[in-house]
This record gives sequence, C-alpha cells and structure tokens, in this order.
Amino acid sequence: MFSGLFWNGEQAVKMGLADEFGNLDYVAREVVKAEEVIDYTPRENVAERLAKRFGAALGEGAVKAARGGLSMR
Repeated sequence: MFSGLFWNGEQAVKMGLADEFGNLDYVAREVVKAEEVIDYTPRENVAERLAKRFGAALGEGAVKAARGGLSMR
C-alpha cells in the first residue's frame, strides 16, 4: 500500500531501497554499457528565448501601465 513517504538518495541507499548514487548517463554507460547516449532533452532555440523575453517585457509594461506607472500620452 502506498504510504506517501519518500526518501532522499542517501536515505534510500542506507535503507536498501537503492544500490548507489548515479544518474541516467551513469546507468546508460556503466550498467547498460551503451556505446552512444543521446540526450533528448528539449532545448529552446534562440527565437523561443527572445520571444519569451519580449513577452515578459510586454507583460511588465502592461502591469506598470495598469498601476499608473506609465503615462499614456
């Protein structure tokens, strides 16, 4: 039955719930002996980063305008 409890890595190793510390790359290379590891982590391109910054700047300007911080003349 699920208890809702969780442990950090050090506690899990001490309790026998995990063998040792590691990450996905370690397991792929050392345990599975994969010759090549491909990282499929999604990454933002330059256009996406710029769009987010531009959007944040627009949002900040809108908040300032709503608070009366910018005069609309």
